[in-house]
Order: sequence, then C-alpha cells, then structure tokens
Amino acid sequence: MPVTFIDHLSAFKVSASKVSDQVCYRLSVRRALSTALFAVVICGVLIAIAGLGLFVAVQTLRDRRKFQPPMTTWYAALLFAVVPLRNALPGAPAFGAWIDVTVVLWVIVALVIAMALYMACWWRHLRPDVVATPVNPAPSPSGLRPRRESGRVRAHPDQSLTPIA
Repeated sequence: MPVTFIDHLSAFKVSASKVSDQVCYRLSVRRALSTALFAVVICGVLIAIAGLGLFVAVQTLRDRRKFQPPMTTWYAALLFAVVPLRNALPGAPAFGAWIDVTVVLWVIVALVIAMALYMACWWRHLRPDVVATPVNPAPSPSGLRPRRESGRVRAHPDQSLTPIA
C-alpha cells in the first residue's frame, strides 16, 4: 500500500523518512522557525512587562521617581494584557501547559508584587491632609466676629461685621 506524507500541519515542519530494511517510517515533527521565533518574542514581551512594572514600582518606592496616580491604571492594563498575549502564542496552548507554569504565572506574580509596591507608594505619598482647626480662635480687635453661613465666613449685605451677642 503506498503511503504519502504531506507537510500541511500549520506552524510545524513535518518530515518523513523510511527506516532501512523495514516497512515503517520515521516522522519528525518540529516547529517552524518563524513560529518558534514568534513564541520567543511573545515570551520576551511578557517578561519585559513584568520587569518594567517591577522597575517602576521599586524606583518609586525608593523615592527616585515621583509617585504618579495615573500609573496605577498602567499596572491594571499590564495585568489585563497578560492573558491576550498568552493566547496569541502559536497553537493556542491548553491552559496549564508548560508555558503557563514557566512564564505566564511568574509574570502575573511579578506584576501583582509590582502593583502592591506601587500601592504602598500611594499609601505613603498621598496621605489625606489633616485640617487643623483652632480650639479657641483669637478674638478680632474690634470684638466683632464674621457671620458664618454653611461653614463659610460671609459678611452682611452691608459688608460690615456682626457683633457677637
């Protein structure tokens, strides 16, 4: 029976060779160079975003860079970019594949640590201002006090101060 091998497996190079003096064939299946290069680039991008996120967080934590509140959304965008980048890998690997354990999981962990460090900077740099109110304000020299309405000081319509009753 004649056997024909056609190299038509997407993203793979398939080659067949007949084993000498036998009726069997040896198949060699390997990734195409372009597909492997694309996967390496995607893994490089994943590692780069984790590294950049950690770098920015550590520099801000060490006060080498000023805290910028909009950067917190950048961390969220990085976290949400991980799954689409992972799904762009050639062959759409099944969840739990070796790429998830060796790259994707560690990228997510590094980004979460970086985001936590940046949140620590947020906690440290953007403390709420404490408004000090004097307990006994000093009396005005004329013994007059401005009239207060809804928490703000306002003068009477005739622009004079009202005496304290």
